[in-house]
Amino acid sequence: MYAQLRVYTINRGKMDAWVEWFNNKARPVAEQVGHQILGPWINEASTEFIWIRTYESAEDAKAKDEAFSSSPAWQAIVSEAAEYVAKIEVTPMSSPMLPG
Repeated sequence: MYAQLRVYTINRGKMDAWVEWFNNKARPVAEQVGHQILGPWINEASTEFIWIRTYESAEDAKAKDEAFSSSPAWQAIVSEAAEYVAKIEVTPMSSPMLPG
């Protein structure tokens, strides 16, 4: 199993609007291309949006990331994300306990 831990620092005062935008716009596009999404979570300070995407392998993640980034649905909304997200950190992870 392969995963990406994704931590987004959200602009001050924008968390509620971000969560709505993510759930109604970004998440459906991600799921259409096959991203398996775990979470999301919000840290106690309500400044970070944390979620995990899982894949069969690193190659599977790369293919789905490319499909997502180039999809017309994402291209139509990607510029809106800048209103909410100040910083993105992605940590690739693999499990020594699970196949893949």
